Amino acid sequence: MANLIEQFITEAELVHSVTHLVRGESLEDTIVDLVRDVEANLIYDARNHDPIPRKELAQKVVGISEMIAGIAETGSLIVDLSSPDHLVSLLPQRHLAIIDADQIYPTFSDYLASGRALLQYTMITGPSKTADIEKILVYGAHGPVQLDILIRTG
Repeated sequence: MANLIEQFITEAELVHSVTHLVRGESLEDTIVDLVRDVEANLIYDARNHDPIPRKELAQKVVGISEMIAGIAETGSLIVDLSSPDHLVSLLPQRHLAIIDADQIYPTFSDYLASGRALLQYTMITGPSKTADIEKILVYGAHGPVQLDILIRTG
């Protein structure tokens, strides 16, 4: 399992995600540290709130949500599209994605074979980026400029 987490971290950081390996009891303290400089009214935590209108969510600077799985081979996250808060991973400028270490699979095929795969999902691999215009890489074109992945252990 440790090698799987290490591989996930390596691959996620290669695509400019910021990873944080966090023991379960330290998760909330880590989140507080990460958003310390952001006004509370500009943070939306999907774990503690009912879904909010899309327009209101787009005005948030930080969105916090739980992911259903991770893929070590690519450093990708899997988001449940049937969840009412799936837009938290797309609209705020910064996304804090929480994933349990035991939900990281070696490959996407392993995830599909696990029996836990959903029919409605999307994958996130790093912060949003594009090089459509003059082949200049720009972050935040179609989603968050920054993706922090908090890997919850123990």
